[in-house]
Amino acid sequence: LIDHHILVSEVEIEAALRLILNKHRMLIEGAAAVPVAALLKESDRFKNRRVVVVLCGANISLDLLTEVLNRSDGPDGL
Repeated sequence: LIDHHILVSEVEIEAALRLILNKHRMLIEGAAAVPVAALLKESDRFKNRRVVVVLCGANISLDLLTEVLNRSDGPDGL
């Protein structure tokens, strides 16, 4: 049973991956960045609430990681 779903784009997933890498120095794969992207996209919905996001998996190729990091849009990679 699903009460609500959040659709995120590839760009939002990449931004979430960069955020986790830049702010927390954790390397995660794209699939692990999806819930972070959803949290960022609908941050107002989760404001003043306790939220747990499980980050797992660092199965990302060096080539893909380099490509994602090179597409950085701002000083923090967002």
